[in-house]
Amino acid sequence: MAELVLVNPPLTSWEQYCYLQETSNNVAPLGLLNLAAVTRQAGIETAIVDAEALGLSYEQAIEKALSHRPSVVGVTAVTLSISNAARFAEGIKARDSRVRVAIGGPHLSAAPEETMRRYPAFDVGSIGEGEVTILELMEAFRGERPFESVNGLILRGEQGTYRTPPREYLEELDHLPFQPWDLLEHFPEIYTPPVHSFGRLPVAALYTTRGCPAHCTFCSKNVFGNKIRFFSADYVLESLRRLIKDYGIREIKFYDDNMTFSKERFYGICEGMIREKMDITWTCVSRVDLVNEEMLKLAKRAGCWQISYGLETASVRLLKLIKKGTNLEKVRRALHATHKAGIRTRGYFIAGLPTQTKEELEETVRFALTEHVDDFQIHLFVPFPGTPISENIEQYGEVIGGWHDMNKHKVVFVPHGWTAEELERAYNNALRRFYMRPKTIISYLGQIRSWNALVKFIKSGVTIGWHWFFGGHTEARHAAHAQAKLLGVSGGDATEPSSSVVSHQEVSRSKEAQL
Repeated sequence: MAELVLVNPPLTSWEQYCYLQETSNNVAPLGLLNLAAVTRQAGIETAIVDAEALGLSYEQAIEKALSHRPSVVGVTAVTLSISNAARFAEGIKARDSRVRVAIGGPHLSAAPEETMRRYPAFDVGSIGEGEVTILELMEAFRGERPFESVNGLILRGEQGTYRTPPREYLEELDHLPFQPWDLLEHFPEIYTPPVHSFGRLPVAALYTTRGCPAHCTFCSKNVFGNKIRFFSADYVLESLRRLIKDYGIREIKFYDDNMTFSKERFYGICEGMIREKMDITWTCVSRVDLVNEEMLKLAKRAGCWQISYGLETASVRLLKLIKKGTNLEKVRRALHATHKAGIRTRGYFIAGLPTQTKEELEETVRFALTEHVDDFQIHLFVPFPGTPISENIEQYGEVIGGWHDMNKHKVVFVPHGWTAEELERAYNNALRRFYMRPKTIISYLGQIRSWNALVKFIKSGVTIGWHWFFGGHTEARHAAHAQAKLLGVSGGDATEPSSSVVSHQEVSRSKEAQL
């Protein structure tokens, strides 16, 4: 039994990546692990169901969650998965109306009122950081305190939804218990990145900071805020020791927005890895204005083989518009220094930014082709809820997709001066031009360490290449197959649920909620 079950809802790789699904990346639900760490420490029996990573249908996820006989189910969701989370919650309620369902995560924090209005199956929502909120919320569910006394909630009342006072951010992150990786079924085996994105196996992911002081208008900071806070170097090193000792981890993906923000702390982590001769390789994310040659050389010695930079665009005008706070000189300097240190670079770019012209997108693609960019990650612009740029997005173009389309691989926003077809074609052409180069293919082949990885690499290349050259004629079939998988039906017939948990009415309501 578990009083609390934390759930990452069902979500297929097609929903996340579309035709790029062969490059899908399973990342452990770090937010749920953080919550489980504090609830377990407090003596609350807790279980985690990562339905996404396990590839579960709605029915299977519901069955697994209820098998623990919980009184409370907590669900996390990003914008893309919020409608899936709602359908899962409806299934929980249909099977056992006594179970309370709480929703949290990035999407709820960005759009709490609208989310609760659209999805009545959620009893309560948790806004912002959840470690303190979850403990007080469990007390409220037990009747030990009023819900109104718990900060950081959105509740339902007779007059509609209302919020309690905001939850303050945690200042001393080192006081948090270490993550209970043992609660993840099949960890670390099923949490494997695409073959070109890791050096060694098995792989684990970590966040070592919270918050971001940058002002990028396309980014939402509703969960962790504008102030950056740190886990100490000692805490990070102990996390690594546990992963290496208990699970044989050989590679770490640091997913912090700005791992190098504090140079002193970054040096402490790298020097600790070197001093203890940790047998791991790792990757991280940084800003181009937060690295220098000395740091990069040290990172290389400590096992770093790739750094990702949010470059977004090569247009000086657009960099100012989105308030990126960088310039092309800084970008070139960071890329050159990273390359010189022997570390691969990954550049994140955006196609379809508000006011972006066709010439500016071409300028960006040419920049990636000619500079020291080893991995070219270009995504379609998405006006995510809660981002500053989404507040007046209609003046820049037309939003043509709903929440469930916001995977950054579908056109959901069409800037003035473009058509959706032109933007999709330009996005696909950008990827094709970068990845079909012999230079890129040879570079990726050099990273492959096994025959199995080689087979996966070839399979993904053929699938993606077919789409680039012959168009997306099979997209409808893939989408139907993905929906059928979630509903637990055979073949591609996603319109007929396989159980009474998901009715025709629920299917219609879910589609309505996605608009």
